[in-house]
Amino acid sequence: MINSPRLLLQSNMQYAQVSPASGVGVESMRGEGGVHSIVYSHREEELKALCKEMGDPHLFALKMYPGRNNSVVTGEMLHQFLSALDPNCTELLVDPAICASSRIHGFCEFVSKHGKFENCWDARKAYSDYLGVERVFRSVKVSKSEAENIKITYGLKPSCDRAHDGFNPAPSKYSIVDHANSHVRELNCTAPKVETGFVPNGVDARNSDSYSFEASKNIIDKAVGFLEAFPGDNSQRVRKELLASISKFEIKAPDSDSYNKLKPTERVVMCRSLYKSLNTALTQAVQKDLKNHDRFQSFTLDEDLGSCVADDPNLAASTGGDVYIFECDIPKIDLIDPKDYIDKKSFPDSYNIFNSKGELIKNVSIEHAEKLHYGSVSLHSITNFQPVVKPHTLVEVSPLS
Repeated sequence: MINSPRLLLQSNMQYAQVSPASGVGVESMRGEGGVHSIVYSHREEELKALCKEMGDPHLFALKMYPGRNNSVVTGEMLHQFLSALDPNCTELLVDPAICASSRIHGFCEFVSKHGKFENCWDARKAYSDYLGVERVFRSVKVSKSEAENIKITYGLKPSCDRAHDGFNPAPSKYSIVDHANSHVRELNCTAPKVETGFVPNGVDARNSDSYSFEASKNIIDKAVGFLEAFPGDNSQRVRKELLASISKFEIKAPDSDSYNKLKPTERVVMCRSLYKSLNTALTQAVQKDLKNHDRFQSFTLDEDLGSCVADDPNLAASTGGDVYIFECDIPKIDLIDPKDYIDKKSFPDSYNIFNSKGELIKNVSIEHAEKLHYGSVSLHSITNFQPVVKPHTLVEVSPLS
């Protein structure tokens, strides 16, 4: 099973909508007017809409950029960096591309060195022009008519917009780090470490003495609270198991006296069973919730690697149809290195790509394998699309040879 490009694969195989289009080359996109301006304006308008819902910039930074995993830049640092610039650029906290650890210092240096800007959006536009445009590829599994609509009508839309039937500027309850990491998790992963408030504390699975009545009640309270907060977000089987575990617990141990009369081993088994049921339900619900609030889309710089998604049936879930690969010209400022937000351990050093005959085509470094894009991609970015007829096979390589 491929761990990554889970970024490229898992979100890529979801149907993406789009906005009017025409194919243009990288060079023409760099022009002051024309398509590049349309593409950039599309992105800027979304960011400005998100900014209106940001609230207090400092609190927003602390919530969205907790500094976990591979990120060496915390929300506190980002707020300090951007607020110290002239002009004040804290509105750009809504843009994880600017706030990425490999990008933020370059942006701040650029703004400081290149004279006065009227506002942060002028500074971002100038930095985008400075960085230029990158040609990237994204694969989706859709019908032919849907693929054509992506190219000429809708553009590529992230899960968040699709789940809410259009652009939704409301901020996510999860951090940027949580969303980025949700792409690389295996489908059978344990509960994502997000701040849901439903992960019970006070229970140590290695220490049976920690299973006090108070600890058990904590698990039950969390489970009941979870069921109320995520109604209908789980399969019937998962919810039935959780409800059964709660019912069994409350029948056997309605109060502390009856609980303390149980054998220590019985208390352990009951608590662990309830915790396992809650953890399973929580994992499933959070994965779905993360997806419904996810603004990230995954791209690759290598077209052959992009075709490999067709070879993994576990990642081919979508509206059905064939796999189509879309060629896009996107401003480099909007392409995020996933290692800025995801633990390096989630990535191999490179990928070997084999054709249908099992022959090695090439080795692709991880630096060229994946990029994240935050938000929708204008249909004007799409230069071409075509079906993947003979998908290649992707194999991780670690270490890079």
